[in-house]
Amino acid sequence: MAQSDEKLIKELIKGNESAMEILVKRYYDLVYSFIYRNTSDYNTAYDITQDVFIKMMKNIDKYQIENGKFKSWLLKIAVNTTKDYFRSKIYKQRIQSYDIDNHEIEDKANVIDILLKKEDAIKIKEAIKNLPKLQREAVILKYYNDLKI
Repeated sequence: MAQSDEKLIKELIKGNESAMEILVKRYYDLVYSFIYRNTSDYNTAYDITQDVFIKMMKNIDKYQIENGKFKSWLLKIAVNTTKDYFRSKIYKQRIQSYDIDNHEIEDKANVIDILLKKEDAIKIKEAIKNLPKLQREAVILKYYNDLKI
């Protein structure tokens, strides 16, 4: 039987490392996919996900069960850490140095399909970006992470 988040959190606060491992395994895919949908870069999503779990560990004693589910608290950390990334110098440097000519498409038969999918994805991302902040976060959490609004 799986342990509840609350029990694992209590164990983690006591210093139980296996509780941390269980929580990370339980929520890693959720956090990573949320961040990837915001950054569209595997490596960046990986780095930010690691930061989220480090922040979770450092601040676990601040989590209050009566204020909501652990999953929501953890995703709030993910939202804030992703925002911090977009404000950072690293993000600005990556945007400036991005050069589309460095990307080669190996399978030329699929070029049109790839471009059409990319164009659709860009349109969807732009539409989501143009939403007000709270609506944007709600759409991402609802449709990409299957959370209730």
